[in-house]
Amino acid sequence: MEERQSDQADDTQQTELLSQKQPLRLLILSWEYPPRVVGGLATAVCGLAEGLVHHQVEVHVVTSMAENAPSYELRNGVHVHRLSSLFANHAGNMYDWIFHLNLDMVEEVDRLVEEGLRFDVMHTHDWLVNYAGESLRERYSFPMVTTFHQVQALRNRAAGVPEHDAGHQSELKMVQIGDHFIAVSQAISHELNEILHISPDKKVTVIPNGVPLPEEGHVTAEELKQLRASYSKPEEKLIFFVGRLVIEKGIHLLLQALPAVIEQEPNVKLLIAGEGYYDKELHALRDRLGLQEKVEFLGFIKDELRDQIYRIADLCVFPSKFEPFGIVALEALAHQTPVIVSDSGGLKEVITDRQNGVLVPYNRIDLLQESIIWALRHPREMKQMALNGYQELSHRYNWVQIAKETLAVYEQVISEKKGGGSLVR
Repeated sequence: MEERQSDQADDTQQTELLSQKQPLRLLILSWEYPPRVVGGLATAVCGLAEGLVHHQVEVHVVTSMAENAPSYELRNGVHVHRLSSLFANHAGNMYDWIFHLNLDMVEEVDRLVEEGLRFDVMHTHDWLVNYAGESLRERYSFPMVTTFHQVQALRNRAAGVPEHDAGHQSELKMVQIGDHFIAVSQAISHELNEILHISPDKKVTVIPNGVPLPEEGHVTAEELKQLRASYSKPEEKLIFFVGRLVIEKGIHLLLQALPAVIEQEPNVKLLIAGEGYYDKELHALRDRLGLQEKVEFLGFIKDELRDQIYRIADLCVFPSKFEPFGIVALEALAHQTPVIVSDSGGLKEVITDRQNGVLVPYNRIDLLQESIIWALRHPREMKQMALNGYQELSHRYNWVQIAKETLAVYEQVISEKKGGGSLVR
């Protein structure tokens, strides 16, 4: 009788222990993270990390050093570990920098493990951290989730460079060693099969990136009026492009379309924000087209100024040759700014033509011209499209919801690794 009671007590205690939920501890590897923001990757990883904190996940991000940032901080609930080395600022060859960054990542995770941290799952982002991900998986047997924010061969094709470079080779290895893959769009999911030939037994889940809705009250209407006056004359319509100045973003197509637009709508001003290797060529193209008074390059701008320009712009145009997701379109809609985008990659998944924006076939400068002219002449219709887009952001592209979907992937890979049963305690 006493033995039976003892067994029952043990069963009760075990049940209580199993029912107690402990926070899942997550390791994220990403080569960029705010305040270091080079492209959309940093913003996406940050949004996901902070969304996961909302679901009581303990998140540790290992990333590269950012200027004037601490080597460690608890940032909005996320443990951020930044690595400083001789290669922190891309000194020398890019691939040398990537290699040393990955070595530093492995060393940092080793240190964290030695200090007693045990990670339930590892989430890597893009091929630049693949070496570290592979090494750590072999060393610690972490269940490994990898998000593809792009497919390198597609980017190379759009940029007109050899498709099968070191990035492509690294991605081929990624699809062999990962346990589960996340694609940010259906377009990327398709290319994982077509270009990287992912094994049928590997699972791919499509989870889009998100966009935060802007907070109200930081900038007054008068301040926005003054900002607009600093860029354009009162009668001018303001067009805005923001992104990396690289050939795959199609900025040259927008510049080539502009003279015909100005013939029909002379009161137009274009602002181009960003930096990149194509900067000099774009400046030269603007000058050859005689658009010095109509096009202003702003260089790299901080998020705060970017958001303010979204609010004062009449129209945003993103004519990308290659766009794996299309976060800029959602950022514009978050500020209820009308958008015209190309139908490349993920853009056609976030923009439905004439419902929440205007879609233009990629590389059709004539149709891009016509669409811009139409948009400038139909502001009421464009504003309604922007409002439609804004209203769907909170439920389709909410980071808390996206984090919940991603957490379900973690649960699945952990369960499979351990042979069944959810390990999200």
